Amino acid sequence: MKHILPLILMVCLSTAVHAQKDVPSTAKVTASAAETDSPLKAKAHELDSVAMRLFLEKDFLKSTEVRQQHLDVLRQLYGETDSTYIQALVQLAKCYYRTERLPKAVEAAQRIVDLYGQNHSTTDRSYAFYLDNLALYQAANHQNEDALANSMKALDVYDKAGLHDVDLSIILMHVAENLHDQGRSEEAIRHELRALNIMRNEYGEHSEEYLNELPYLKAYYEKAGQTDKAKKLQDRITKLKEEAEKGIADLPEPVDFTSAELCHEHNADMLKYCNYYFNHYFSAPQMMQAINYIMQWTTVSDDVHILVGEGETKLLATPETMPYGVGYMAGCAQYALETDSADFSYEMYEYAMITMLNHYIANKELTGEVAYLEKYIKAHEKSYDALTAMIRKSYDKILADQEKGKFIKTE
Repeated sequence: MKHILPLILMVCLSTAVHAQKDVPSTAKVTASAAETDSPLKAKAHELDSVAMRLFLEKDFLKSTEVRQQHLDVLRQLYGETDSTYIQALVQLAKCYYRTERLPKAVEAAQRIVDLYGQNHSTTDRSYAFYLDNLALYQAANHQNEDALANSMKALDVYDKAGLHDVDLSIILMHVAENLHDQGRSEEAIRHELRALNIMRNEYGEHSEEYLNELPYLKAYYEKAGQTDKAKKLQDRITKLKEEAEKGIADLPEPVDFTSAELCHEHNADMLKYCNYYFNHYFSAPQMMQAINYIMQWTTVSDDVHILVGEGETKLLATPETMPYGVGYMAGCAQYALETDSADFSYEMYEYAMITMLNHYIANKELTGEVAYLEKYIKAHEKSYDALTAMIRKSYDKILADQEKGKFIKTE
Protein backbone atom coordinates (compact mmCIF):
# COMPACT_ATOMS: atom_id res chain seq x y z
CA MET A 1 0.00 0.00 0.00
CA LYS A 2 1.10 3.52 -0.64
CA HIS A 3 1.45 5.60 2.50
CA ILE A 4 0.28 9.11 1.67
CA LEU A 5 -0.39 10.71 5.03
CA PRO A 6 1.59 13.71 6.27
CA LEU A 7 1.95 13.62 10.05
CA ILE A 8 0.62 16.34 12.27
CA LEU A 9 2.50 14.70 15.12
CA MET A 10 3.80 11.29 16.01
CA VAL A 11 1.29 9.12 17.78
CA CYS A 12 3.11 5.98 18.91
CA LEU A 13 1.12 2.83 19.58
CA SER A 14 4.40 0.96 19.56
CA THR A 15 8.09 1.82 19.67
CA ALA A 16 9.34 -1.52 18.39
CA VAL A 17 11.89 -1.48 15.58
CA HIS A 18 10.91 -3.80 12.72
CA ALA A 19 14.22 -5.62 12.47
CA GLN A 20 14.85 -5.78 16.19
CA LYS A 21 12.53 -7.21 18.80
CA ASP A 22 11.47 -5.80 22.15
CA VAL A 23 10.03 -8.71 24.07
CA PRO A 24 8.11 -8.23 27.29
CA SER A 25 9.20 -11.11 29.49
CA THR A 26 6.81 -13.14 31.59
CA ALA A 27 9.48 -13.31 34.29
CA LYS A 28 8.50 -11.53 37.50
CA VAL A 29 10.43 -8.56 38.76
CA THR A 30 12.46 -9.71 41.70
CA ALA A 31 11.57 -8.39 45.14
CA SER A 32 14.45 -6.14 46.05
CA ALA A 33 15.22 -2.51 46.62
CA ALA A 34 12.45 -1.76 44.08
CA GLU A 35 9.83 -2.11 46.81
CA THR A 36 11.66 0.05 49.31
CA ASP A 37 13.49 2.69 47.31
CA SER A 38 10.84 4.72 45.50
CA PRO A 39 13.18 7.64 44.63
CA LEU A 40 15.48 5.21 42.83
CA LYS A 41 12.54 3.67 40.99
CA ALA A 42 11.37 7.14 39.98
CA LYS A 43 14.85 7.94 38.71
CA ALA A 44 14.89 4.72 36.68
CA HIS A 45 11.52 5.56 35.15
CA GLU A 46 12.65 9.08 34.27
CA LEU A 47 15.90 7.91 32.68
CA ASP A 48 14.04 5.27 30.68
CA SER A 49 11.59 7.87 29.35
CA VAL A 50 14.35 10.29 28.40
CA ALA A 51 16.43 7.59 26.70
CA MET A 52 13.42 6.40 24.69
CA ARG A 53 12.46 9.93 23.69
CA LEU A 54 16.00 10.63 22.49
CA PHE A 55 16.00 7.35 20.57
CA LEU A 56 12.72 8.21 18.82
CA GLU A 57 14.17 11.63 18.00
CA LYS A 58 17.15 9.77 16.46
CA ASP A 59 19.61 11.36 18.89
CA PHE A 60 21.26 7.99 19.36
CA LEU A 61 24.47 9.24 20.99
CA LYS A 62 22.66 11.02 23.80
CA SER A 63 20.23 8.14 24.10
CA THR A 64 23.21 5.83 24.63
CA GLU A 65 24.54 7.99 27.47
CA VAL A 66 21.18 8.16 29.23
CA ARG A 67 20.53 4.45 28.71
CA GLN A 68 23.85 3.61 30.37
CA GLN A 69 22.80 5.70 33.39
CA HIS A 70 19.45 3.88 33.35
CA LEU A 71 21.21 0.53 33.41
CA ASP A 72 23.34 1.61 36.39
CA VAL A 73 20.17 2.39 38.35
CA LEU A 74 18.46 -0.84 37.31
CA ARG A 75 21.52 -2.78 38.41
CA GLN A 76 21.10 -1.31 41.88
CA LEU A 77 17.37 -2.00 41.93
CA TYR A 78 17.10 -5.46 40.42
CA GLY A 79 20.50 -6.83 39.51
CA GLU A 80 21.60 -7.86 36.02
CA THR A 81 19.59 -11.06 35.75
CA ASP A 82 16.18 -9.41 35.95
CA SER A 83 14.11 -9.04 32.79
CA THR A 84 13.84 -5.27 33.34
CA TYR A 85 17.61 -4.91 33.16
CA ILE A 86 17.81 -7.19 30.11
CA GLN A 87 15.20 -5.13 28.24
CA ALA A 88 17.14 -1.93 28.91
CA LEU A 89 20.27 -3.66 27.64
CA VAL A 90 18.36 -4.45 24.43
CA GLN A 91 17.81 -0.73 23.96
CA LEU A 92 21.48 0.00 24.59
CA ALA A 93 22.47 -2.51 21.92
CA LYS A 94 20.13 -0.75 19.50
CA CYS A 95 21.82 2.56 20.26
CA TYR A 96 25.23 1.05 19.54
CA TYR A 97 23.89 -0.39 16.29
CA ARG A 98 22.39 2.92 15.18
CA THR A 99 25.64 4.76 15.92
CA GLU A 100 27.59 2.08 14.00
CA ARG A 101 29.55 0.95 17.04
CA LEU A 102 29.07 -2.57 15.86
CA PRO A 103 31.54 -4.44 18.08
CA LYS A 104 29.83 -2.92 21.14
CA ALA A 105 26.41 -3.81 19.73
CA VAL A 106 27.55 -7.41 19.29
CA GLU A 107 29.03 -7.47 22.79
CA ALA A 108 25.79 -6.14 24.33
CA ALA A 109 23.62 -8.54 22.31
CA GLN A 110 25.75 -11.51 23.36
CA ARG A 111 25.43 -10.41 26.97
CA ILE A 112 21.63 -10.31 26.54
CA VAL A 113 21.57 -13.83 25.12
CA ASP A 114 23.74 -15.13 27.96
CA LEU A 115 21.78 -13.40 30.73
CA TYR A 116 18.39 -14.45 29.42
CA GLY A 117 19.44 -17.97 28.52
CA GLN A 118 21.10 -18.65 31.86
CA ASN A 119 18.40 -17.09 34.05
CA HIS A 120 15.09 -17.33 32.18
CA SER A 121 14.70 -19.65 29.19
CA THR A 122 16.40 -21.01 26.10
CA THR A 123 13.17 -22.25 24.50
CA ASP A 124 10.77 -19.29 24.35
CA ARG A 125 10.16 -16.61 21.73
CA SER A 126 12.11 -14.00 23.73
CA TYR A 127 15.27 -16.08 23.54
CA ALA A 128 14.72 -16.53 19.80
CA PHE A 129 14.39 -12.77 19.33
CA TYR A 130 17.55 -12.08 21.30
CA LEU A 131 19.45 -14.58 19.17
CA ASP A 132 18.04 -12.98 16.03
CA ASN A 133 19.17 -9.53 17.19
CA LEU A 134 22.64 -10.89 17.92
CA ALA A 135 22.80 -12.38 14.44
CA LEU A 136 21.69 -9.06 12.93
CA TYR A 137 24.53 -7.18 14.61
CA GLN A 138 27.07 -9.88 13.80
CA ALA A 139 26.12 -9.76 10.12
CA ALA A 140 26.53 -5.98 10.12
CA ASN A 141 29.94 -6.46 11.75
CA HIS A 142 30.95 -8.96 9.02
CA GLN A 143 30.92 -11.92 11.43
CA ASN A 144 29.02 -13.86 8.81
CA GLU A 145 29.54 -17.40 10.08
CA ASP A 146 28.50 -16.46 13.61
CA ALA A 147 25.52 -14.54 12.24
CA LEU A 148 24.31 -17.55 10.26
CA ALA A 149 24.76 -19.89 13.23
CA ASN A 150 22.76 -17.66 15.56
CA SER A 151 19.99 -16.89 13.10
CA MET A 152 19.60 -20.63 12.42
CA LYS A 153 19.51 -21.23 16.17
CA ALA A 154 16.84 -18.54 16.55
CA LEU A 155 14.76 -20.20 13.86
CA ASP A 156 15.10 -23.59 15.50
CA VAL A 157 13.93 -22.20 18.87
CA TYR A 158 10.99 -20.39 17.25
CA ASP A 159 9.92 -23.42 15.23
CA LYS A 160 10.09 -25.72 18.25
CA ALA A 161 7.91 -23.25 20.17
CA GLY A 162 5.23 -23.94 17.56
CA LEU A 163 4.84 -20.29 16.57
CA HIS A 164 3.78 -19.26 13.07
CA ASP A 165 3.44 -15.50 12.75
CA VAL A 166 4.96 -12.39 11.23
CA ASP A 167 7.87 -12.49 13.68
CA LEU A 168 8.75 -15.90 12.27
CA SER A 169 8.88 -14.37 8.80
CA ILE A 170 11.43 -11.79 10.00
CA ILE A 171 13.65 -14.50 11.48
CA LEU A 172 13.34 -16.47 8.23
CA MET A 173 14.33 -13.40 6.19
CA HIS A 174 17.45 -12.96 8.30
CA VAL A 175 18.33 -16.63 7.91
CA ALA A 176 17.91 -16.34 4.14
CA GLU A 177 20.11 -13.26 3.98
CA ASN A 178 22.83 -14.90 6.04
CA LEU A 179 22.71 -18.04 3.89
CA HIS A 180 22.95 -15.90 0.77
CA ASP A 181 26.00 -14.09 2.18
CA GLN A 182 27.64 -17.49 2.68
CA GLY A 183 27.02 -18.45 -0.96
CA ARG A 184 24.18 -20.85 -0.09
CA SER A 185 21.58 -19.16 -2.27
CA GLU A 186 19.42 -22.22 -2.98
CA GLU A 187 18.91 -22.70 0.76
CA ALA A 188 18.27 -18.97 1.05
CA ILE A 189 15.51 -19.27 -1.55
CA ARG A 190 13.69 -21.94 0.47
CA HIS A 191 13.71 -19.86 3.63
CA GLU A 192 12.77 -16.66 1.78
CA LEU A 193 9.81 -18.35 0.10
CA ARG A 194 8.60 -19.52 3.48
CA ALA A 195 8.93 -15.99 4.89
CA LEU A 196 7.11 -14.45 1.92
CA ASN A 197 4.27 -16.93 2.24
CA ILE A 198 3.68 -15.75 5.82
CA MET A 199 3.89 -12.10 4.76
CA ARG A 200 1.48 -12.59 1.88
CA ASN A 201 -1.06 -14.20 4.19
CA GLU A 202 -0.66 -11.47 6.80
CA TYR A 203 -0.32 -8.32 4.69
CA GLY A 204 -1.32 -9.26 1.17
CA GLU A 205 0.81 -9.32 -1.95
CA HIS A 206 0.09 -5.65 -2.75
CA SER A 207 1.42 -4.49 0.63
CA GLU A 208 4.62 -2.50 1.05
CA GLU A 209 5.94 -5.16 3.42
CA TYR A 210 5.56 -7.90 0.81
CA LEU A 211 6.67 -5.84 -2.19
CA ASN A 212 9.75 -4.52 -0.39
CA GLU A 213 10.90 -8.07 0.35
CA LEU A 214 10.42 -9.57 -3.13
CA PRO A 215 13.64 -8.04 -4.58
CA TYR A 216 15.65 -10.12 -2.10
CA LEU A 217 14.14 -13.30 -3.51
CA LYS A 218 14.98 -12.05 -7.00
CA ALA A 219 18.60 -11.52 -5.96
CA TYR A 220 18.76 -15.04 -4.52
CA TYR A 221 17.35 -16.49 -7.75
CA GLU A 222 20.00 -14.61 -9.75
CA LYS A 223 22.84 -15.72 -7.48
CA ALA A 224 21.62 -19.33 -7.77
CA GLY A 225 21.60 -19.07 -11.58
CA GLN A 226 17.79 -19.31 -11.78
CA THR A 227 17.50 -16.44 -14.23
CA ASP A 228 14.10 -17.41 -15.66
CA LYS A 229 12.54 -17.32 -12.20
CA ALA A 230 14.25 -14.01 -11.49
CA LYS A 231 12.82 -12.48 -14.68
CA LYS A 232 9.30 -13.77 -14.02
CA LEU A 233 9.48 -12.46 -10.48
CA GLN A 234 10.55 -9.01 -11.70
CA ASP A 235 7.56 -8.93 -14.05
CA ARG A 236 5.34 -9.90 -11.11
CA ILE A 237 6.84 -7.15 -8.94
CA THR A 238 6.20 -4.56 -11.63
CA LYS A 239 2.58 -5.66 -12.05
CA LEU A 240 1.86 -5.70 -8.31
CA LYS A 241 3.43 -2.27 -7.82
CA GLU A 242 1.33 -0.80 -10.63
CA GLU A 243 -1.81 -2.25 -9.07
CA ALA A 244 -0.82 -1.03 -5.60
CA GLU A 245 -0.28 2.48 -6.97
CA LYS A 246 -3.89 2.39 -8.19
CA GLY A 247 -5.04 1.58 -4.66
CA ILE A 248 -5.64 -2.13 -5.08
CA ALA A 249 -5.07 -4.15 -1.89
CA ASP A 250 -5.70 -7.68 -0.66
CA LEU A 251 -8.56 -7.01 1.72
CA PRO A 252 -10.50 -9.71 3.57
CA GLU A 253 -13.92 -10.68 2.24
CA PRO A 254 -16.85 -8.55 3.47
CA VAL A 255 -18.81 -9.96 6.40
CA ASP A 256 -22.41 -9.42 7.52
CA PHE A 257 -21.74 -8.72 11.18
CA THR A 258 -24.69 -10.01 13.18
CA SER A 259 -23.07 -10.43 16.59
CA ALA A 260 -20.25 -9.16 18.76
CA GLU A 261 -18.76 -12.66 18.73
CA LEU A 262 -18.55 -12.60 14.95
CA CYS A 263 -16.90 -9.18 15.09
CA HIS A 264 -14.34 -10.48 17.57
CA GLU A 265 -13.43 -13.31 15.21
CA HIS A 266 -12.59 -10.68 12.57
CA ASN A 267 -10.61 -8.22 14.72
CA ALA A 268 -7.43 -8.79 12.72
CA ASP A 269 -9.35 -8.21 9.49
CA MET A 270 -10.79 -5.00 10.92
CA LEU A 271 -7.27 -3.71 11.51
CA LYS A 272 -6.43 -4.46 7.88
CA TYR A 273 -9.41 -2.41 6.75
CA CYS A 274 -8.42 0.47 9.06
CA ASN A 275 -4.89 0.41 7.67
CA TYR A 276 -6.22 0.44 4.13
CA TYR A 277 -8.58 3.28 4.93
CA PHE A 278 -5.94 5.54 6.44
CA ASN A 279 -3.30 4.82 3.82
CA HIS A 280 -5.33 5.52 0.69
CA TYR A 281 -7.18 8.40 -0.88
CA PHE A 282 -10.96 8.38 -0.86
CA SER A 283 -10.76 7.75 -4.62
CA ALA A 284 -9.13 4.33 -4.07
CA PRO A 285 -11.08 1.50 -5.73
CA GLN A 286 -11.86 -0.40 -2.53
CA MET A 287 -12.66 2.58 -0.32
CA MET A 288 -16.43 2.02 -0.26
CA GLN A 289 -15.84 -1.61 0.69
CA ALA A 290 -13.65 -0.41 3.57
CA ILE A 291 -16.23 2.16 4.69
CA ASN A 292 -18.99 -0.46 4.83
CA TYR A 293 -16.80 -2.92 6.74
CA ILE A 294 -15.65 -0.32 9.29
CA MET A 295 -19.14 1.02 9.96
CA GLN A 296 -20.67 -2.43 10.36
CA TRP A 297 -17.91 -3.68 12.64
CA THR A 298 -17.85 -0.60 14.92
CA THR A 299 -21.64 -0.65 15.25
CA VAL A 300 -21.83 -4.28 16.42
CA SER A 301 -18.48 -4.96 18.14
CA ASP A 302 -17.98 -5.11 21.91
CA ASP A 303 -14.23 -4.63 21.46
CA VAL A 304 -14.57 -0.85 21.15
CA HIS A 305 -16.95 1.59 22.84
CA ILE A 306 -17.18 4.84 20.90
CA LEU A 307 -18.86 8.06 21.94
CA VAL A 308 -19.77 10.20 18.95
CA GLY A 309 -19.81 13.92 19.68
CA GLU A 310 -21.86 16.60 18.03
CA GLY A 311 -19.13 17.45 15.53
CA GLU A 312 -18.50 13.83 14.54
CA THR A 313 -22.25 13.26 14.19
CA LYS A 314 -22.44 16.14 11.71
CA LEU A 315 -19.57 14.63 9.73
CA LEU A 316 -21.47 11.35 9.39
CA ALA A 317 -24.68 13.15 8.37
CA THR A 318 -23.69 14.37 4.89
CA PRO A 319 -22.25 12.45 1.91
CA GLU A 320 -19.43 14.97 1.45
CA THR A 321 -18.09 14.68 4.99
CA MET A 322 -19.21 11.15 5.87
CA PRO A 323 -15.80 9.59 5.04
CA TYR A 324 -14.19 11.71 7.77
CA GLY A 325 -16.79 10.55 10.27
CA VAL A 326 -15.93 7.00 9.27
CA GLY A 327 -12.28 7.93 9.82
CA TYR A 328 -13.10 8.92 13.40
CA MET A 329 -14.81 5.56 13.97
CA ALA A 330 -11.87 3.73 12.38
CA GLY A 331 -9.38 5.65 14.52
CA CYS A 332 -11.21 4.68 17.72
CA ALA A 333 -11.36 1.05 16.59
CA GLN A 334 -7.70 0.98 15.60
CA TYR A 335 -6.67 2.38 18.98
CA ALA A 336 -8.87 -0.11 20.83
CA LEU A 337 -7.55 -3.11 18.94
CA GLU A 338 -3.89 -2.06 19.01
CA THR A 339 -3.93 -1.30 22.74
CA ASP A 340 -6.54 -3.84 23.84
CA SER A 341 -8.47 -0.96 25.44
CA ALA A 342 -12.14 -1.05 24.48
CA ASP A 343 -13.38 1.73 26.76
CA PHE A 344 -13.71 5.25 25.41
CA SER A 345 -10.95 7.47 26.84
CA TYR A 346 -9.17 10.71 26.11
CA GLU A 347 -6.25 8.75 24.65
CA MET A 348 -8.58 6.95 22.26
CA TYR A 349 -10.30 10.20 21.29
CA GLU A 350 -7.04 12.07 20.71
CA TYR A 351 -5.66 9.24 18.58
CA ALA A 352 -8.85 9.05 16.52
CA MET A 353 -9.02 12.81 16.00
CA ILE A 354 -5.39 13.17 14.97
CA THR A 355 -5.60 10.17 12.64
CA MET A 356 -8.76 11.61 11.09
CA LEU A 357 -7.11 15.03 10.69
CA ASN A 358 -4.15 13.44 8.92
CA HIS A 359 -6.58 11.78 6.54
CA TYR A 360 -8.34 15.10 6.03
CA ILE A 361 -5.07 16.78 5.05
CA ALA A 362 -4.44 14.05 2.48
CA ASN A 363 -7.95 14.13 1.01
CA LYS A 364 -8.93 17.80 1.31
CA GLU A 365 -8.37 18.47 -2.37
CA LEU A 366 -10.88 15.72 -3.20
CA THR A 367 -13.59 16.70 -0.71
CA GLY A 368 -13.07 20.41 -0.26
CA GLU A 369 -12.63 22.13 3.09
CA VAL A 370 -14.68 21.03 6.09
CA ALA A 371 -15.27 23.84 8.57
CA TYR A 372 -15.37 21.56 11.63
CA LEU A 373 -11.96 20.08 10.78
CA GLU A 374 -10.39 23.33 9.64
CA LYS A 375 -10.63 24.77 13.15
CA TYR A 376 -8.37 21.95 14.39
CA ILE A 377 -5.91 22.53 11.55
CA LYS A 378 -5.77 26.25 12.39
CA ALA A 379 -5.22 25.42 16.06
CA HIS A 380 -2.29 23.21 15.14
CA GLU A 381 -0.82 25.99 13.01
CA LYS A 382 -0.62 28.01 16.22
CA SER A 383 0.97 25.25 18.27
CA TYR A 384 0.72 21.61 19.23
CA ASP A 385 -0.55 22.66 22.64
CA ALA A 386 -3.35 24.65 21.02
CA LEU A 387 -4.39 21.56 19.07
CA THR A 388 -4.44 19.25 22.07
CA ALA A 389 -6.28 21.88 24.12
CA MET A 390 -9.02 21.97 21.50
CA ILE A 391 -9.17 18.18 21.36
CA ARG A 392 -9.39 18.05 25.15
CA LYS A 393 -12.21 20.62 25.12
CA SER A 394 -14.17 18.56 22.57
CA TYR A 395 -13.62 15.41 24.61
CA ASP A 396 -14.84 17.08 27.81
CA LYS A 397 -17.95 18.26 25.97
CA ILE A 398 -18.70 14.71 24.82
CA LEU A 399 -18.50 13.51 28.41
CA ALA A 400 -20.71 16.38 29.58
CA ASP A 401 -23.28 15.56 26.89
CA GLN A 402 -23.13 11.92 27.96
CA GLU A 403 -24.09 12.96 31.48
CA LYS A 404 -27.06 14.87 30.06
CA GLY A 405 -28.03 11.96 27.82
CA LYS A 406 -27.08 13.90 24.66
CA PHE A 407 -24.75 11.52 22.87
CA ILE A 408 -24.58 8.67 20.46
CA LYS A 409 -22.84 5.54 21.64
CA THR A 410 -21.72 2.69 19.41
CA GLU A 411 -20.93 -0.67 20.93
